Amino acid sequence: MFLHPPTGRLWFVKSVGDGEWDWGGAGAIDPRSEMFEAARALEALMLRAESVIATKGVK
Repeated sequence: MFLHPPTGRLWFVKSVGDGEWDWGGAGAIDPRSEMFEAARALEALMLRAESVIATKGVK
């Protein structure tokens, strides 16, 4: 999972093995997915971490 830069929304990308990723198949998590609410919570945490790092920097 990663934050999509233009939107700040959480996207999912499948692993195809050996450290490779299916970037062409990446996309937003479907609101009908049973994992949607968990994904939204993770998205909020990732955005918060991004904000803290941006304002305080990484040492």
